[in-house]
Amino acid sequence: MGLRPLLVALVLAPLVAQADSRVKPKKTRAVTSRPTTVAEAPPPVAVALPPPAPPAASPTEPVVDEAGEIQLTVAHHFERGVAKERVSQLLSYWNDRFQVKNEWHGDRVFVSGSVFGVEIKALFEVTDDGVVCRSKDPGMVWRSKGAQYVENKLKKYLHPTYEEP
Repeated sequence: MGLRPLLVALVLAPLVAQADSRVKPKKTRAVTSRPTTVAEAPPPVAVALPPPAPPAASPTEPVVDEAGEIQLTVAHHFERGVAKERVSQLLSYWNDRFQVKNEWHGDRVFVSGSVFGVEIKALFEVTDDGVVCRSKDPGMVWRSKGAQYVENKLKKYLHPTYEEP
């Protein structure tokens, strides 16, 4: 056997096997003409089923409340002042990169601007154990990517060594 037929056999054999595994055999139904009697039928059993559990929030899909607001929380292990300074550094980065404005009022900061044509309006609140971010829902297209981006940036800036999550 030459080299070319061997290469063709090595390449085509897995493809043929894969195609064969996709073909589903036809289901056949055997028809029996056995008469059923009432005695053979099992008695109906009443089973009380528990109520369905509410759907769990997907880690990739943020939850949007009735007011059209997304909320996420990122924990930190710093004093409030240090965490506030780290959030300020993140906001400074966003201002330099996207011209996103921010305005501090105590431990809260209002963030506004436009990124890639999407209007941003958010409130970040620095607490003793985390940073809570509430923002206007940017819509279905940007919802999960935007929330994931903000969460990852907060985790990076609130990490002791600024490491990516």
